[in-house]
Amino acid sequence: MRLTHTLLPLGLTFLIASGCRIDTEDTGNRAPLAPEINLSPNPANTLDDLTVTLDVEAVDPDGDDIYYEYVWRRDGNVEDVTEATVPAERTLKGQLWQVSVTATDGERASEPA
Repeated sequence: MRLTHTLLPLGLTFLIASGCRIDTEDTGNRAPLAPEINLSPNPANTLDDLTVTLDVEAVDPDGDDIYYEYVWRRDGNVEDVTEATVPAERTLKGQLWQVSVTATDGERASEPA
């Protein structure tokens, strides 16, 4: 499922994608289930930090500790931001920002949310 948010008044746009993966290989360690995420503020402008939050945290079926990996893209290009927030000074009017969040237990990873 893909959700698109157009951010006004300065025209930033977010895309949020989510999915799931079914593993067929039994390694004794199962991948975490993907979290559900939300991007804010909505609407946003170039004075706002862009922040992704976890609406529903990932669950590891084996009970392992979970860590999150963030991949931000600006106009389709991967940025060097690896945290949940993009500082406002990194944004410009008309840019398209996308984020994916992957849950990992250190060995296996969920599908990106």
